[in-house]
Amino acid sequence: MDTDKQSQQFDVMLSHASNDQLRVLKIRDKLSERGLRVWINLVRTDDNSSSKVDNVILNSAVFVACVSPAYAKSMNAMRELNYAHSENRNLAYVTLEDGYSVDTNIQLVMGSALYHNCFDDHDRDYSAVADYVVQHLQNLMLPVSLGSSAPPPLDIETQKLYDELATFLPRYNEALKGDPSAQNLVGDCYFDGNGVERDYFKAYQWFKRAALQGDAEGQKNLGTLYLDGNGVDQDRIEAAKWYRESANQGHAEAQCCLGLCYEEGFGMEQNIHTAVEWYRKSAIQGFAAAQNNLGVCYLVGNGVENNLNQAVHWFRKSASQGYAGAQQNLASCYEEGNGVKEDMSQAIYWYKRAADQGDAKAQFNLGFCYEQANGVEGGIHRAVQWYKRSAEQGNADAQRNLGSCFEDGNGVAQDMTQAVYWYRKAADQDDAISQFNLGICYEEGNGVRKNINQAIEWYRKSAAQGDADAQCKLGMCYEEGNGLVKDMKQAVQWYRISANQGNPLAQDSLGWCYRNGTGVENDMNQAAHWFRKSAEQGIAHAQIGIGLCYEEGSGVSKDLKQALFWYNQAADQDEASAHIRIGLCYENGNGVVRDMKLALHWYRKAADLNDSIALMRLAMCYEEGDGVKKDMSQALNWYRKAAGQNNADAQVKLAMCYEEGNGVNKDLAQALFWYRKAADQDNADAQNILGHSYEHGKGIEKDMAKAVFWYKKAADLGNPDAQISLGWCYANGTGVEKDVRQAEKLFKMSADHGSEAAVTSLLILQHIQNLSS
Repeated sequence: MDTDKQSQQFDVMLSHASNDQLRVLKIRDKLSERGLRVWINLVRTDDNSSSKVDNVILNSAVFVACVSPAYAKSMNAMRELNYAHSENRNLAYVTLEDGYSVDTNIQLVMGSALYHNCFDDHDRDYSAVADYVVQHLQNLMLPVSLGSSAPPPLDIETQKLYDELATFLPRYNEALKGDPSAQNLVGDCYFDGNGVERDYFKAYQWFKRAALQGDAEGQKNLGTLYLDGNGVDQDRIEAAKWYRESANQGHAEAQCCLGLCYEEGFGMEQNIHTAVEWYRKSAIQGFAAAQNNLGVCYLVGNGVENNLNQAVHWFRKSASQGYAGAQQNLASCYEEGNGVKEDMSQAIYWYKRAADQGDAKAQFNLGFCYEQANGVEGGIHRAVQWYKRSAEQGNADAQRNLGSCFEDGNGVAQDMTQAVYWYRKAADQDDAISQFNLGICYEEGNGVRKNINQAIEWYRKSAAQGDADAQCKLGMCYEEGNGLVKDMKQAVQWYRISANQGNPLAQDSLGWCYRNGTGVENDMNQAAHWFRKSAEQGIAHAQIGIGLCYEEGSGVSKDLKQALFWYNQAADQDEASAHIRIGLCYENGNGVVRDMKLALHWYRKAADLNDSIALMRLAMCYEEGDGVKKDMSQALNWYRKAAGQNNADAQVKLAMCYEEGNGVNKDLAQALFWYRKAADQDNADAQNILGHSYEHGKGIEKDMAKAVFWYKKAADLGNPDAQISLGWCYANGTGVEKDVRQAEKLFKMSADHGSEAAVTSLLILQHIQNLSS
């Protein structure tokens, strides 16, 4: 009989309450023996939806309600009965309990329908009820085929339910009579949903009955319900009370649970020493969880003196019983050599045993061993498999590593969407590294829409948990004004927090802040201190910083050999500015014999890295014939390359070549083009020359307003020639309203820079004023 086909024609549908399933199954068997096709809804799940049941009702010859007190209280059963009545189906009912007075609501629906009492004529094997149903079908003259046949075999799920009911119902009767072990078993059935619908409150009622009789197992079970708030309001004080009652009777699991309450402060004052006492009592009785917990206490010295040998002793006892947590801990001891000789083969053995049982931490550790090829072969693909199993159970470390694998395409196809998915999973569990990684994804738009505000939010969460990389990143955001208002004091604050944790990038940045006096007072001693810390961790930029300190004698005693040492350290990492510093040492004879060929060698190394300063230095060497044969075509070639890298000084030099026709045909338009490029980068010399060009109409239409505009820009940047030119504009009122005082001020500013022409201009201006007065 295939009860899953909704279109099947049935002779009988048996409607019942779930608590009556065992008796109804016996009725089903008797009807099947008579050749009837019977449908019974054994497992009430989403698979047996109301629409499916309704379809069976419409396709059954007779609807038989197996009524009892439980039937009247069952919403599902009463819905089936009301639907059958509304569809004018052929109704019959049988009563399942002796002396049961049929509920009024059932009587109203059934009306004059035939019924049979299973207890009439002592119908203990339900043969009579089967005969009653057959007779009813014959009276209705319905086309059914009757014959002798064995009941159809039960499917696996139904057989399992049948067996559970067969266990449950006899113990239920014993529990009603007050047997505490039976009461516990019935409570377990309700707790687990074995043979009955899961009902935590009924489990609580039965456990409490057993507990009040002094049954240790019932007391322990009742304590667990109070601890977790299942079937009763969570009450840790009550939980601890019942655990203690049970533990005092020697119940090993309750002793372990009471130890946990003391360790965590559940329902009592936290006391790790008392926790250890209860763990030990339970562990001596062989309770695996307590043995593991006691091992952890010995491992970390919690409530007991640290003793790695004792930790391993208890882990091994627990692990040998198959306790996954202990197997994981024992594996870690073998991996790290804690309490045992380091042995990766043993570590892998125990990690695998725990991982195969689904221990998420062991699965992660096993995956990491595969990734690092530590004691096991199989590579990154096996690592990803274990990471995924662990990650799917919610292990944040595994989720983070799995995200990294997807980001890097390591063991899986690169997939930034998946990387972000797993980083977010771990980040939501407050994994600081994942929060930082997720921030990077948002900042760069990798696997997610670019959003600097979201990036900052994740950086802050990570930084608040002490992640040094995130703290350094926040410092960078404040320094660069990236997603935050530029604030060098805030930048220095975050750099300092990160640097104190040993982050080399933050140490380097903090060193430069002290050197340049940005966000903090200039302090070369502090600059050298942080440069050295960062440099010793291999940061090339910091190695240049400490090299400069030694070259200048800033914050340290001057030592050109030490300067060259650090420059060479940075140069070994192909840091272009280090190549330039070494080149300058050879060019200027700092710490070495002056050697322009070697200087050029180092400049070329930096130029090969497209460093614009190196390109500029090479150009000047070719222009001046310093270390090489003078060659303006080569000079122009390097100037162009440097100018193309937006080096403003190179753009000015290139402009001068075009202006003067030096190595190239004279071309004022090209000259002005490159002057303007440099001027737009706030090069004061270029701005002054542009001002001069507009004032005198050199290569461009004369325009005093524009001349004044560029003179002002250059003068504000401290260019003494521009200050003089702008001063005469004010003195004569050309391109700007006449203002002799402003002219004097500008001449004095230029004179303060050492300009003799400014001093002369002041004297001339004073002479003119004297003449006019």
